[in-house]
Amino acid sequence: FRSVETEFIIKQVILNNVPYIHTVARDITERKLNEKLIRQKNNQLLLLSKAATKLNKILNIEVILQKLTKIAVELTGSTSGTAALYEDKKIVFKKYYDNGKITDIDFKFKKGYGVPGWIIKTKKPYMTNDAKNDKHVIKEIREKLNFHQLIDTPILNKQGDLLGCFEIYNTIDNRPYNENDIEILHGLAANTSVAIENAQMLLEREKVKEELTESESKYRRLFENNLSGVYVSTISGKILDCNEAFVSILGYSSKEEVLKTNATNFHQNKKEREIFIQKLKRKKGLSNLESKAKKKDGSFIYIIENVQLVKENILQGTVVDITQRKQNEIGRASCRERV
Repeated sequence: FRSVETEFIIKQVILNNVPYIHTVARDITERKLNEKLIRQKNNQLLLLSKAATKLNKILNIEVILQKLTKIAVELTGSTSGTAALYEDKKIVFKKYYDNGKITDIDFKFKKGYGVPGWIIKTKKPYMTNDAKNDKHVIKEIREKLNFHQLIDTPILNKQGDLLGCFEIYNTIDNRPYNENDIEILHGLAANTSVAIENAQMLLEREKVKEELTESESKYRRLFENNLSGVYVSTISGKILDCNEAFVSILGYSSKEEVLKTNATNFHQNKKEREIFIQKLKRKKGLSNLESKAKKKDGSFIYIIENVQLVKENILQGTVVDITQRKQNEIGRASCRERV
């Protein structure tokens, strides 16, 4: 026997001046079932719309996966579920959502192994209402998670590449999963794809930012700790940066004092500066250039300089004081002349 929903139409009729009750009974089970399905779908669409807003506000991938699982369970009236990314050619489930509780799990799937392995291979959703006898379901995992129904939905990006998947298990009312569930979960997967890609882009930006910060920090340490004098200036001679060795070599009292000085003042005269810039523009770089440099007090020292035109209007160079070496060379030459 099966129960049916029935609609009764009752009205009074008069026949030969005798009143009668006329009753018509109609089976409306199918109509009620359709109405229930329509209400269910409308409710799912409403939840899906709200889910999209929630997911796109999250920029942490682990939190996205946890929220995704909870929403998928609510959308389908299921008891439990899990979600994972596809990384290093495998799917690894780490968190299991069961009746509001989250526990740690560690299930790994490669291509062809279990239902997630089938997802990796086909990139299509998978549904079973008889997990016990399903050839793709891994018995040990089914027994561990205690499920007899399952839907596994792939998460694909715009290019159709697999980002991950999520599984739900066992409807609360023991109704079988159906195509409507797959359709609504497909919509959820599309929303999740956007959220995951946004979170991944943020992570990539943060990683690049950290790498740049570290690179800048290393450069600054090398810049400041270099025993050679290091400077950055414009073609016109404005000093943009320098290290303490550069300050010391040219006899200034502080970096701030050097930054207020035009680089032309370090040359013997303006003409020499002009020749220096012309050579640099032509060759883009000068190596082991020996010259005289003017110190703050007006005295001259011998330097050897390497300089590069790093941008159209920016040059970076290093200078080493070789005054002692030059004086020794001059002294030896003078001795040879006397001999």
